[in-house]
Amino acid sequence: MERTYNIPLRKEFMKAPKYKRTKKAVSALRDFLKKHMKAGTVKIGKNLNDHMWKNGIRRPPHHVKVTAIKEDDVVKAE
Repeated sequence: MERTYNIPLRKEFMKAPKYKRTKKAVSALRDFLKKHMKAGTVKIGKNLNDHMWKNGIRRPPHHVKVTAIKEDDVVKAE
């Protein structure tokens, strides 16, 4: 199964201090995909990870467009 999502991250990472924001955004991305794709594990691709971290730990993107592919109980996001 393949789906495309535009995932909002701002509300989640604003709850964290500045020095933990991108880490919080990545965990929010994982939680979103686990919930919406009904999966146990989420694998984040290299390009998506680079996009999340391109501005450093203090300024993650406000939302990301993700293509998620589910195989068995594993979701691969790119």
